[in-house]
Amino acid sequence: MLKRSARGLPAGRELCHHRPPPIDARLRADSQRDQILMIKLRSLLAALAVSLPLWALCACDRYADIKAELGPADLARFKRGVRLATPCWECHDITGTGVNVGPHLSELYGRQIGSLQSYGYSPGFREARWSWDARSLDIYLANPQGSMPGTTMVSPGMTDPRQRADLLFFLKHATRKR
Repeated sequence: MLKRSARGLPAGRELCHHRPPPIDARLRADSQRDQILMIKLRSLLAALAVSLPLWALCACDRYADIKAELGPADLARFKRGVRLATPCWECHDITGTGVNVGPHLSELYGRQIGSLQSYGYSPGFREARWSWDARSLDIYLANPQGSMPGTTMVSPGMTDPRQRADLLFFLKHATRKR
């Protein structure tokens, strides 16, 4: 039979003579590590809390450069125009890089009506001999079907002249070459 030590282990297999630190000392060490990790985590979160809103303001606002040029009254008008233009993006692209149902609106002001080669205009647009400006856009947006027979634009028109003015203000700034 094997001889057993006082601890019940086979002879010669004693545990090392060093005793592990008491449990409360290990807990204190773990607690200190946790505190250090929490401090680092709080620092990281604080940095993110500061940087993310700044990033969002700079990186996500495609009109930041335009807004920076506008005074308070024009800025409010521009923002109203942005909201009014939202339904337009269902069919139109403002940058000229996307392919949508309607023609893109990039560099809209001054462009001859029906002149984009990449879009199949209705006969009325192809035969028109005028350019888009504030007056022509105002007339068209007030009543698309009435002002341009045969148009495929399904918008019922904007009857409020102030809303049209805000939309045109936005379009004039947002569609210019930058």
